[in-house]
Amino acid sequence: MTSNIAESMNAAIKAARELPVATLLEYLRFLTQKWTYTNRNAAICTMTKLTSKAENNLRDNYAISLRMKASTSVTNVHDVQDGEKTFIVKLREKNCTCGRFQIDEMPCPHTLAILSSLHLDPYQYCSKFFTKENLLAMYDGVVYPMPSQNNWDIPTEIERIEILPPIGKIPAERPKKKRINGPLETINPSKCGRCDQRGHNRKTCRNLPK
Repeated sequence: MTSNIAESMNAAIKAARELPVATLLEYLRFLTQKWTYTNRNAAICTMTKLTSKAENNLRDNYAISLRMKASTSVTNVHDVQDGEKTFIVKLREKNCTCGRFQIDEMPCPHTLAILSSLHLDPYQYCSKFFTKENLLAMYDGVVYPMPSQNNWDIPTEIERIEILPPIGKIPAERPKKKRINGPLETINPSKCGRCDQRGHNRKTCRNLPK
């Protein structure tokens, strides 16, 4: 099962995909306007340096770092004892051998153990992407409402344009509405009510009854 922006958008506009093109575009505009307003208000109400999700992740990492023991080798190289394992942290390069510091662009528990022992500000080692200012900049644009179609001021040269459907051959079969499952997605068909096996139903069953 995938979890990405395409799947989220398909689920959000599932009810409007059968509408005419003009109505579908208006639905998308209204949806974008609603999301932008909601997220902008959430960003304005944020009282922390980072976004709410990033702040929670940083606090969780700090709670984990309390059970670790940190020590310094040279000015820029530190080692952290996490149980039976040892991790090397380079603050200047924002690098940790666990890999989370580089991927998350946020101090991992091993880095926070070092920062706590040196009394350094962990926010200085977070990416600017997680800051409240960046979140406000993302939703700085305004999606304005559309007036009624009767009040549209359409130029004459635009009204004279005749829009024709695209040239192409429509397939004879019914168009697909469900997405195609990926090769790594497991398909678990229902069981047959006669033989209790998967892959067919009672009407097409040729096996012996259970």
